Amino acid sequence: ELTQLVLTLVNLIRILENDGYIILVQTADRVSSQSQFGNCVINETKIYKEFPDKNVIKLLLEYVEKEIVITEEFRRFCNKGFIARDEQRYKKQFIISTSALVVAICALCINTCINVRKRIIVSIQIK
Repeated sequence: ELTQLVLTLVNLIRILENDGYIILVQTADRVSSQSQFGNCVINETKIYKEFPDKNVIKLLLEYVEKEIVITEEFRRFCNKGFIARDEQRYKKQFIISTSALVVAICALCINTCINVRKRIIVSIQIK
C-alpha cells in the first residue's frame, strides 16, 4: 500500500507541475546524496522499504526537498469543482454550438412556414 501511495503522490505532483497548477521551489541550499524520511528517532523501530522502480525513487528524491507553491490557476481549478480548463472550454463551446444549431433549426422552420404560406396564398388568389 505504501508503494502504491508514494507512486500515486509522485505522479500527481508531476502532473500538477506539468499542467502549471503548482510550482516546485528548492528550499535547501544543497541536496544531500542520502535522504531519510519519517521522524528519524534513534531508538524507535524502523521499517525499511525498497522501491522496485528506480524512477519512483528518482522522482521522490527530486521532490523531497522542494516546497510546493500553489498557483492561482490551481485555486480556480478547485473552485470550478476540479474540472480542467480544457473540459470547461469544451462544455462552453458545446453549449454555444448547440445554441447556434437550435437558432438555425428555428430559422429553417420559420422560413419554411412563410414560404409554404406564400404559395398557398398565391394559389388561392389565382383560382
